[in-house]
Amino acid sequence: MDMNTIEQVVPTADPAQWRDGDAWLAGGTVLYSYGSSTLKRLLSLHDAGWEPVTVHEDGLELAATCTVARVYALPGELAGRADWPGLALFRPACDSFVASFKIWNMSTLGGNLCTSLPAGPLISLTAGLDGVALILSPDGTSRRVPVAGFVTGDARNVLAPGELLRSVFLPAKALRARVAFRRLSLSKLGRSGVLLIGRLDEDGTFVLTITASTKRPVQLRYEGAAGSQALPDASALTRDIETAVPDTLWHDDIHGLPAWRRDMTLRLAREILAELGGAATAGGGDGVVVSGDFWPPVAPKEASAELAAIGLDALATDPTRDAIVINGVPATAEPRAGQCLRTFLREQGNTGVKKGCDGGDCGACTVHVDGKPVHSCLYPAALAGGHEVTTIEGLAATCSNGHGDHDADAPGDAGALHPMQRRFLESQGFQCGFCTAGMIMTSATFSEEQKQDLPRNLKGNLCRCTGYRAIEDAIRGDADGENRGHSGGMGDNVPAPAGPGVVTGAVRYTLDKDPADFPGLLHMKLLRSPHAHARIVSIDASAALAVPGVVRVFTHEDVPDLLYSTAQHELVEDDPDDMRMLDTVVRFVGQRVAAVVADSVQAAEAGVRALEVEYEVLPAVFTPEEAILPGAPTVHGEKDGAVARISRPQDNVLAELHSELGDLDAAFATADVVHEKEYRTHRVQHVALETHCSIAWVEDGVLTVRSSTQVPFLAQRTLARIFGRPRDSVRVLTGRVGGGFGGKQEVITEDLAALAALELGVPVQLEFTRSEQFTATTTRHPFHIRLKAAARRDGTLTALQLDVLTNTGAYGNHGPGVMFHGCGESVAVYNCANKRLDAQAVYTHTLPSGAFRGYGLSQMIFAVESAMDELAHGIGMDPWEFRRKNMVRKGDPMLSSHSEPEEDVLYGSYGLDQCVQLAEDALRRGAEREASFGAELGEEWLVGEGSALSMIDTVPPRGHFSHSRVSLGADGRYLVEFGTAEFGNGTTTVHTQLAAEALGTSTDAVDYRQADTANTRHDTGAFGSTGTVVAGKATLAAATELADRLRALGADLLGAPVEDCVLGPDGVAHPGGTVSLERLHAAAVERGLSLVADGEWGGTPRSVAFNVHGFRVAVSRVTGEIRILQSVQAADAGKVVNPRQCRGQVEGGIAQALGAALYEAVRIDDTGRVYTDILRQYHIPTFADTPRSEVYFAETEDSTGPLGAKSMSESPFNPVAPALANALRQATGVRFSTLPLTQDAVYLGLKEAGLTLV
Repeated sequence: MDMNTIEQVVPTADPAQWRDGDAWLAGGTVLYSYGSSTLKRLLSLHDAGWEPVTVHEDGLELAATCTVARVYALPGELAGRADWPGLALFRPACDSFVASFKIWNMSTLGGNLCTSLPAGPLISLTAGLDGVALILSPDGTSRRVPVAGFVTGDARNVLAPGELLRSVFLPAKALRARVAFRRLSLSKLGRSGVLLIGRLDEDGTFVLTITASTKRPVQLRYEGAAGSQALPDASALTRDIETAVPDTLWHDDIHGLPAWRRDMTLRLAREILAELGGAATAGGGDGVVVSGDFWPPVAPKEASAELAAIGLDALATDPTRDAIVINGVPATAEPRAGQCLRTFLREQGNTGVKKGCDGGDCGACTVHVDGKPVHSCLYPAALAGGHEVTTIEGLAATCSNGHGDHDADAPGDAGALHPMQRRFLESQGFQCGFCTAGMIMTSATFSEEQKQDLPRNLKGNLCRCTGYRAIEDAIRGDADGENRGHSGGMGDNVPAPAGPGVVTGAVRYTLDKDPADFPGLLHMKLLRSPHAHARIVSIDASAALAVPGVVRVFTHEDVPDLLYSTAQHELVEDDPDDMRMLDTVVRFVGQRVAAVVADSVQAAEAGVRALEVEYEVLPAVFTPEEAILPGAPTVHGEKDGAVARISRPQDNVLAELHSELGDLDAAFATADVVHEKEYRTHRVQHVALETHCSIAWVEDGVLTVRSSTQVPFLAQRTLARIFGRPRDSVRVLTGRVGGGFGGKQEVITEDLAALAALELGVPVQLEFTRSEQFTATTTRHPFHIRLKAAARRDGTLTALQLDVLTNTGAYGNHGPGVMFHGCGESVAVYNCANKRLDAQAVYTHTLPSGAFRGYGLSQMIFAVESAMDELAHGIGMDPWEFRRKNMVRKGDPMLSSHSEPEEDVLYGSYGLDQCVQLAEDALRRGAEREASFGAELGEEWLVGEGSALSMIDTVPPRGHFSHSRVSLGADGRYLVEFGTAEFGNGTTTVHTQLAAEALGTSTDAVDYRQADTANTRHDTGAFGSTGTVVAGKATLAAATELADRLRALGADLLGAPVEDCVLGPDGVAHPGGTVSLERLHAAAVERGLSLVADGEWGGTPRSVAFNVHGFRVAVSRVTGEIRILQSVQAADAGKVVNPRQCRGQVEGGIAQALGAALYEAVRIDDTGRVYTDILRQYHIPTFADTPRSEVYFAETEDSTGPLGAKSMSESPFNPVAPALANALRQATGVRFSTLPLTQDAVYLGLKEAGLTLV
């Protein structure tokens, strides 16, 4: 990220020059990933001239500026030192970085030590080898400190202000030792939760170094004597560890619970003891084994030859060449002192370089510096002078990856594609496309060897949409040729129209703007509340207004006195009016308090820091269980519930549902088996890679907002309401949107940007940081479900009772809808005579919840489908058969909370039975394959299968409207205009495909415009999986109407009966001749006929879609790891318009659901603060984490959808977590009822059940 407080970068390695407000700059990867609001100068070590590696007779000296890449390369460089088997630790230690190899090119030994995180791999390495740090002081003195004592706690060390770590010396005695290495993390290739290094010195001394599991390194040393080994026995080692590490020293964070870390430390310590106590292997260190990436421990792979030694001096500025060379052209501007390379490149017009995380976590900003891939968000732009920088825009013309992997005709041709760009285009290795440039820039440098280890080599690149299979196809090559060639018709794998722009970086997302289009552009930054609940007593803006560049400060005194909801639905009444743009009361940590507008982001940030706010702190409540207790602090207790549409504001109840069908008491009394349990789901963040952002301006009296939104027309309506303007005086449009998943069904940035633009008369931009996404937008609603269910011995489901609390957070956006929807199809999918639902959506003083993929269903289905498995086990019936017996069949009433089904919800097609059979058959084939090839798992693994089904209405209730327009141009090309936004949901492809089908042509002949309120009348928005079944139906209607007009006109021109004429790609054809499209257009103009057709659809009647997921898993009794052996999903999507695209939606939904089930959790502390506010603290699935799922489609054709199609965007997410939990249950016999199913939680659950191995 940009370090906007930095005023100067000073090249020096002299501690005497240090002063308050300074920081030492080596690789910069830590400084630029965490940022600072206090630093003024960076003291750059890039020109220090320190030799990275110096070999001495008595050991090895590593400069603090030695890069991780160079450390990784050292075993190869020193391959002749067979007397130093300790070198075998270097590569496993580097591989333990959660950061990608691209960061290794910049990150340094000194940076890792001085950051002093418990999981710092080079701390582990150097401490384990008895490294000694040389520290230089400002007074000219120096001192030496053992690395094991250098780190004193989590992010704490012995350095005094101004001191500089110069080097670390590794003694030959330690390098000559036999070594062992063990590591574990909660995810594949993730941050270490435990890292142990064992050493057996030549004199028999045994040294065990414990890191990652403890807040600081802990070393146990057993001195040898007279050549005899001093190895303790296992029980003594266990006792000594427990003595050396008190309970308070075990680390506790999202990367591992203390109890798990403790047990894993003891386990791995015993392994190391056994390994070093055995006979030495030939070749010394060749016997080292590594655990942590994949259990059980394996021998490490040889390093790729591509990771050659790189020194930090390679990134030093070239004094003879100051300009940064971008895609072969020297830049004419100079970067600001603290600016990162990403921002500088974007300012120079290279908008293919994306801002996704600001911390080197997502890879969307990847560029090449002198041919090496780097995360440009971490690269100090001030140090890029004299270097060649290549972005996605210049890849084909200027980049050679050193492997001959570039088009023969590409050099100098800016229009050509690099082979990797071509592969991504052919394989459609993207959905929203925001990550694609970074993926291509990274993989374009891969050798064939690196392509075979994509889990490791892509770990610095994240994709939230695809599930990675299409990306793998692109990088490795599409072996089966599936992605080549298409006719453009229904059921064909038509590529996305925006594909060429996505792979070249030319397609424009919200902020990919030409500054010339926005003269006088100002930037907005927000002051956010540090309190969960407080009244604002006063705001003093005088100091902020005195900051150079600050133009205006907005507070509650400057905004309309109007309550509204950030949530966007067709009916405003679906959500409570409980929020003011800037309020006098704040209700969660992170709520916006004031807005500062300035001529630069730096000035706006400085203005925010200068604001002085006096708060009156008020009592707060953080859980729904506490919030509904008598006397609890109220969140909106002052509001009139009838006016604000809040059920019981004095009781913190936003909305509630109470219903009963049948006689529950009688059903439970006569049941043969009853299952009763509490289930809990958690907060999950959308993590769309493009953060919320908007640009607002006034043009010809029209308030215009360009926004990253799923709902431009509803945002238009909301802005008109807030500012009291006619709706036609507000325009909202989108570019391509970098992911949504429900998170952009809100007005979160648009209102404040619009306020400032209206007041100031110039364009204003508001862009959220990644941390703001986590702390100040929305999440999935946490659900607490008390469930009770019953069945008879014959397998009949007789009773289903659910008592539900949902945590809507501080504001009720989407709270009622999520609660009602969650309690709908999850229950209605089963025939059961007795159902009771009690649900409450409850306010708390926490981050607001909102719309999220599945809209409440995934939370409820987790509980209901877990219960179905428990009932089946309870009566001894196969879970597949139990579901078949009780699931709805075509014609059955779909009942949840009402005795009559929804009038407009129909079985447009029914494929649930096919889905169940498809998934069951696939799992059976998988088990047979495993049996035929032989099982590789030992007794420490427990294997099980699990399944879950789900149903979802294809359109939200109470109306969802779309208008489309299709026209023929004078050039014979068609234009489709529709309101639906494109954010990886594939709407542009489907709309052009539907239009082409109706018009008898191919998609190549169809252009499109979308998501602009100035072009079409209305579109409720791209949510609820409506992009195909509602907006697509409107487009189909418009295209069909135009086709009819063209056939009629052509028949008239040909003098032939209409029924004998066919509209095709060349025009209207008849055995007697053909009228071209161009002639048809000219004739229409001559006759005053319109070749512009409109289509509309109102979202009713609605159908239902089905998904069934199955897993086969193995669960480690040693670590708690869940290994997915097989993942299968069968989907009823009606007639599949585009199989590749639809499969991609399913795969992406599965991947996101696996993240929610296994890793992801937004954590809030006891003050209401979100502390998982960066991606390295919030683990979304990487390539390594994501299994390849088998996807099958039922053969159905829906009577309500366009040409038989159904929606398939949200629903694949819903059955994944319960299927996984059910597989875990079958494998272990333990019912895990709280998400996420993290490795440490699973291990502790198995331990409590007496199932773990010691």
